[in-house]
Amino acid sequence: MSDYSKCNVSELMVDLSPESRDLYILWIKRFTAYVHHADILSIDIHVMDLNELALYLNYAKVVEWLGSVKTEMPSRGKSSFQSARNAVNWLARLLVSCNLLDPSLPVLLSTLPLPRSENGQHPGTWLTQDGLNTLIAAIQSAPQWRPDRRSRNLLIVGFMALVGLRCSEVASINWADVFTDHGLTLLRVHGKGNKLRTVKLPESLVDWIEEWREFSPQHAPDDAMFIDLWIQSKRGSHRPIESSALLAIVGKASVLAGLPHLSPHDLRRTFSRLAYESGAPYELVRQTLGHAHIQMTEHYVNSKLQLDRTATDVLAEWLEKDDD
Repeated sequence: MSDYSKCNVSELMVDLSPESRDLYILWIKRFTAYVHHADILSIDIHVMDLNELALYLNYAKVVEWLGSVKTEMPSRGKSSFQSARNAVNWLARLLVSCNLLDPSLPVLLSTLPLPRSENGQHPGTWLTQDGLNTLIAAIQSAPQWRPDRRSRNLLIVGFMALVGLRCSEVASINWADVFTDHGLTLLRVHGKGNKLRTVKLPESLVDWIEEWREFSPQHAPDDAMFIDLWIQSKRGSHRPIESSALLAIVGKASVLAGLPHLSPHDLRRTFSRLAYESGAPYELVRQTLGHAHIQMTEHYVNSKLQLDRTATDVLAEWLEKDDD
């Protein structure tokens, strides 16, 4: 009889795109945390007990869980619930292939009615300058996180809100990706479609990088900058953090700050809007975000195009000026 008590579920997602894989991991971790009444950050997708999951995975439990997601995150749109259902259905098919679940369940789950939502998409959220400052202050003083987690999480949020990085781009940063050139601190960003771009980092973010370097247990050039502080391998090293964990960190930070539930993409939108409002032209915002087309940048800023320093400079100086 096969042993499914320590299954690396992420390794079995070879048929999924990177974007779908990250979403499925997030929703599977959320479902697992729900049925175990556990913190999502404590769920390790690399070591999951499929035998135990099979005991909880049934039609009624999935309906109950989706209802709880709707209650906790009422602004979630139809596409989010579809993604959640698809992720759990993928997990159900995996359990069927392991002879741990009735083959009829995936069929039932594929037709499971979704919670009602007003919009087809999750509505975009943009923080004001005060809102962003509130978020940063809440992370810096959060008693729920140890100093090393506060430092790491502050830098994660900083890369999203002050530089506009995507969740996957933050997760893929290595220490060697931060470098200096002509006295400037730059970041090599691994963007969508294996496209590379370089952005200048504001001084506040450079300071946060150095603070996290002091805490991080591993910071060789090829090491991932952001690691899972919960879990170590048998050799004592920490795994690179997953995009799904970044979503949980941002969501937790927004709760600590008393703000509406935020996603990493909300922080990317916040960068776009605040950079534009503080004087950065569309083209610089577009280059920093890595958008192929200016129309997408216009959508992020949520303002009509008005067509010249870098966008990170303009926003950082504007925020610092307000603090004086």
